[in-house]
Amino acid sequence: MQAHRCVFDSALLPCCPAALAAPLTHGFAPGFACVDAARGAIRVTVQDVVSAAPVSKIQGGRRYSFNCDGQLVLLQRLRADSGRHDCATGSRVAGPNVFRDAVSTNALADIGPHHRFGSGQLYEVHDGLLLAVDCCCC
Repeated sequence: MQAHRCVFDSALLPCCPAALAAPLTHGFAPGFACVDAARGAIRVTVQDVVSAAPVSKIQGGRRYSFNCDGQLVLLQRLRADSGRHDCATGSRVAGPNVFRDAVSTNALADIGPHHRFGSGQLYEVHDGLLLAVDCCCC
């Protein structure tokens, strides 16, 4: 059984200057992410979302509970269990984007800008997750 996931992208929401997703409880995450604010998503608020009991291999490209590659995205009051990179962004993310009041339990990897060159990001995540920051000194 494949579960539904939320993807926000300006191409999918051409008539909406902004979008709101709330509340959502996602029981299975066999694919990439429970919520993915994809590249092109702008002025999106995601709140009161739970990603629990994902079912998938524990490997790259899976179990990203909340991923943000958009701009001006607020993700708040999030709960994740047994995810990898529970709050993450991809490469070349301009921001500003905010992960606020997020709780992650049984995390299988760190949170933060996952690839490189993400800027304008704020993370307020509870329960001891590590924040990975790619640094490049020239």
